[in-house]
Amino acid sequence: MDITNTLTKSAERQGTSQNCKQSSCGPSLFQALRGLLPSFDLITSILSTILRLFAGVFVARERLGARPAKLLKLYDIEGDYECRRVREALTTLDLDCIILPCPRKGTTYRAEAEKLAGRADFPLLFDANTDSKIYGADAIVAHLFKAYGKGGVPFMMRHPFIRLFCFIATLLRGFRGLWFVQRQRNNKITIDDTTSLELYSYEGSAHCRLVREVLCEMEIPYLLHNVGKRSPSRVAFVKRSGRMMVPYLVDKQQDKSHGMFESQDIIKYLHTTY
Repeated sequence: MDITNTLTKSAERQGTSQNCKQSSCGPSLFQALRGLLPSFDLITSILSTILRLFAGVFVARERLGARPAKLLKLYDIEGDYECRRVREALTTLDLDCIILPCPRKGTTYRAEAEKLAGRADFPLLFDANTDSKIYGADAIVAHLFKAYGKGGVPFMMRHPFIRLFCFIATLLRGFRGLWFVQRQRNNKITIDDTTSLELYSYEGSAHCRLVREVLCEMEIPYLLHNVGKRSPSRVAFVKRSGRMMVPYLVDKQQDKSHGMFESQDIIKYLHTTY
């Protein structure tokens, strides 16, 4: 059986359920569970990380290669199982990246990606350092390890069954971070610069995932600083933030001289501000 084709068809069928998000079918079950169990989101996020065998938690210091002079740019869908594989590689290689959220039904960066690349195919990576435009998780992960790593792609990032585990992890989260959620504020603030918001995070962090899901659903771009366990970048991060704790959000557009910790505080701030 071709696992890739099977998962692709399953992912396409998600649309039917997710379009019913506001009604009584599919994901409304997850909404009910969230109401009954306040920690439901955190629990399922932790289970999602466990299911991926903690991929995207540790930096492979022995595999780190050259550092990119220019920031990478990723057109990404947080809840997409293929995009997850790319973000895991970014954490493993300790790479920063501009994240341009492209949730389904999104109206901003999804259209931009299609215009620039000729098709809406995600994940999509632009690497100005190598003048590369790369589609698909397999090709992007291979490129990242070739350009910025040593020793090739690890087995746990290239085995065919990885797609299955990533897809199940998406199911566990009830398709959060997959679809655009219309902002409720009438006076929506425009993000002037895709690096105005900076998020210190790492892919396998259950708390960070909750923030990234909201950023994707609201189509808010941000500069992702990966600070996984064993990351050399943690020294500079602690110097900036005062302690080793993530997620940590800095909003330069709102003239915030310091950032904020705690996923729920950050999510509340995003909903209130944007």
